[in-house]
Amino acid sequence: HTRNAHTKLDFAAGLARAICGFLQTSVQDSFALEVFRMVGEKPVSEEHPLDTFYDDSIKSPSSIQFRQPKFSESEGANMGTILLIKTAEVQRIFRHLRPLLEADDHPPFFLVGPTGCGKSIILNSVFDELSTDRSFKVASINCSAQ
Repeated sequence: HTRNAHTKLDFAAGLARAICGFLQTSVQDSFALEVFRMVGEKPVSEEHPLDTFYDDSIKSPSSIQFRQPKFSESEGANMGTILLIKTAEVQRIFRHLRPLLEADDHPPFFLVGPTGCGKSIILNSVFDELSTDRSFKVASINCSAQ
Protein backbone atom coordinates (compact mmCIF):
# COMPACT_ATOMS: atom_id res chain seq x y z
CA HIS A 1 0.00 0.00 0.00
CA THR A 2 2.92 2.37 0.56
CA ARG A 3 5.32 0.97 -2.05
CA ASN A 4 4.73 3.70 -4.64
CA ALA A 5 3.96 6.58 -2.27
CA HIS A 6 5.56 9.78 -3.56
CA THR A 7 4.25 12.20 -0.95
CA LYS A 8 3.53 12.23 2.76
CA LEU A 9 -0.19 12.33 1.96
CA ASP A 10 0.09 9.27 -0.31
CA PHE A 11 2.09 7.42 2.36
CA ALA A 12 -0.49 8.27 5.05
CA ALA A 13 -3.34 7.12 2.79
CA GLY A 14 -1.55 3.87 1.91
CA LEU A 15 -0.66 3.17 5.54
CA ALA A 16 -4.26 3.81 6.63
CA ARG A 17 -5.60 1.48 3.89
CA ALA A 18 -3.12 -1.25 4.82
CA ILE A 19 -4.00 -1.21 8.51
CA CYS A 20 -7.71 -0.68 7.93
CA GLY A 21 -7.80 -3.98 6.07
CA PHE A 22 -7.52 -5.62 9.49
CA LEU A 23 -10.10 -3.42 11.22
CA GLN A 24 -13.86 -3.61 11.41
CA THR A 25 -15.56 -1.51 8.76
CA SER A 26 -17.25 0.62 11.42
CA VAL A 27 -13.93 2.07 12.67
CA GLN A 28 -11.94 2.31 9.43
CA ASP A 29 -12.78 5.93 8.55
CA SER A 30 -12.10 7.26 12.05
CA PHE A 31 -8.79 5.37 12.15
CA ALA A 32 -7.80 6.72 8.73
CA LEU A 33 -8.59 10.27 9.84
CA GLU A 34 -6.36 9.75 12.88
CA VAL A 35 -3.47 8.57 10.67
CA PHE A 36 -3.84 11.68 8.49
CA ARG A 37 -3.93 13.86 11.62
CA MET A 38 -0.77 12.23 13.04
CA VAL A 39 1.25 12.97 9.89
CA GLY A 40 -0.14 16.49 9.54
CA GLU A 41 -2.13 15.90 6.36
CA LYS A 42 -5.81 16.21 5.45
CA PRO A 43 -7.71 13.75 3.27
CA VAL A 44 -9.55 15.15 0.27
CA SER A 45 -12.83 13.97 1.79
CA GLU A 46 -13.24 13.50 5.53
CA GLU A 47 -16.35 11.46 4.76
CA HIS A 48 -14.30 8.98 2.67
CA PRO A 49 -10.66 9.36 3.81
CA LEU A 50 -9.58 5.97 2.44
CA ASP A 51 -10.32 7.18 -1.10
CA THR A 52 -7.58 9.85 -0.91
CA PHE A 53 -4.49 9.52 -3.11
CA TYR A 54 -1.90 11.78 -4.72
CA ASP A 55 -2.63 12.09 -8.44
CA ASP A 56 0.69 12.42 -10.28
CA SER A 57 -1.04 13.52 -13.48
CA ILE A 58 -2.37 16.72 -11.87
CA LYS A 59 0.29 16.96 -9.10
CA SER A 60 -2.37 17.28 -6.46
CA PRO A 61 -4.27 15.24 -3.88
CA SER A 62 -7.36 13.61 -5.31
CA SER A 63 -10.13 11.27 -4.31
CA ILE A 64 -11.48 8.18 -6.01
CA GLN A 65 -14.83 9.02 -7.57
CA PHE A 66 -17.56 6.68 -8.74
CA ARG A 67 -18.18 7.06 -12.45
CA GLN A 68 -21.50 5.98 -13.86
CA PRO A 69 -20.79 3.13 -16.28
CA LYS A 70 -21.93 3.40 -19.89
CA PHE A 71 -22.96 0.17 -21.53
CA SER A 72 -23.23 -0.38 -25.24
CA GLU A 73 -26.11 -2.32 -26.75
CA SER A 74 -23.75 -5.17 -27.61
CA GLU A 75 -22.63 -5.48 -23.97
CA GLY A 76 -26.21 -5.50 -22.79
CA ALA A 77 -27.20 -8.08 -25.38
CA ASN A 78 -24.32 -10.41 -24.53
CA MET A 79 -25.58 -12.09 -21.37
CA GLY A 80 -22.37 -14.17 -21.08
CA THR A 81 -20.21 -11.09 -20.50
CA ILE A 82 -19.25 -10.33 -16.93
CA LEU A 83 -19.33 -6.59 -16.36
CA LEU A 84 -17.40 -5.02 -13.50
CA ILE A 85 -18.81 -1.82 -12.06
CA LYS A 86 -15.86 0.29 -10.95
CA THR A 87 -17.08 1.40 -7.56
CA ALA A 88 -14.70 3.37 -5.34
CA GLU A 89 -13.67 0.11 -3.64
CA VAL A 90 -12.90 -1.59 -6.97
CA GLN A 91 -10.92 1.45 -8.14
CA ARG A 92 -8.98 1.40 -4.86
CA ILE A 93 -8.08 -2.27 -5.42
CA PHE A 94 -7.05 -1.51 -9.04
CA ARG A 95 -4.75 1.29 -7.77
CA HIS A 96 -2.97 -1.25 -5.56
CA LEU A 97 -2.78 -4.13 -8.02
CA ARG A 98 -1.70 -2.24 -11.13
CA PRO A 99 1.77 -1.18 -9.78
CA LEU A 100 2.44 -4.72 -8.61
CA LEU A 101 1.66 -6.12 -12.04
CA GLU A 102 3.51 -3.37 -13.92
CA ALA A 103 6.68 -3.64 -11.78
CA ASP A 104 9.75 -5.09 -13.43
CA ASP A 105 10.39 -7.46 -10.52
CA HIS A 106 6.76 -8.77 -10.45
CA PRO A 107 6.56 -9.25 -6.69
CA PRO A 108 4.24 -12.05 -5.57
CA PHE A 109 1.08 -11.03 -3.75
CA PHE A 110 -2.03 -12.57 -2.24
CA LEU A 111 -5.55 -11.46 -3.02
CA VAL A 112 -7.68 -12.74 -0.18
CA GLY A 113 -11.42 -12.64 0.39
CA PRO A 114 -14.47 -14.78 0.91
CA THR A 115 -15.78 -17.05 -1.82
CA GLY A 116 -17.72 -15.11 -4.45
CA CYS A 117 -16.52 -11.61 -3.45
CA GLY A 118 -15.02 -10.93 -6.90
CA LYS A 119 -11.29 -11.63 -6.55
CA SER A 120 -11.01 -13.42 -9.91
CA ILE A 121 -13.16 -10.86 -11.73
CA ILE A 122 -11.03 -8.00 -10.43
CA LEU A 123 -7.76 -9.74 -11.36
CA ASN A 124 -9.03 -10.56 -14.84
CA SER A 125 -10.16 -6.95 -15.31
CA VAL A 126 -6.78 -5.58 -14.25
CA PHE A 127 -5.02 -7.99 -16.65
CA ASP A 128 -7.38 -6.89 -19.44
CA GLU A 129 -6.49 -3.23 -18.85
CA LEU A 130 -2.74 -3.81 -18.87
CA SER A 131 -0.89 -3.81 -22.15
CA THR A 132 -0.70 -7.15 -23.91
CA ASP A 133 3.09 -7.01 -24.29
CA ARG A 134 3.56 -8.42 -20.79
CA SER A 135 3.22 -12.03 -19.86
CA PHE A 136 2.00 -13.19 -16.49
CA LYS A 137 1.92 -16.47 -14.66
CA VAL A 138 -1.01 -16.68 -12.30
CA ALA A 139 -1.31 -19.34 -9.66
CA SER A 140 -4.69 -19.57 -8.00
CA ILE A 141 -5.04 -21.47 -4.79
CA ASN A 142 -8.60 -21.97 -3.67
CA CYS A 143 -8.73 -22.48 0.07
CA SER A 144 -11.76 -23.02 2.24
CA ALA A 145 -12.12 -23.12 5.99
CA GLN A 146 -14.98 -25.58 5.61
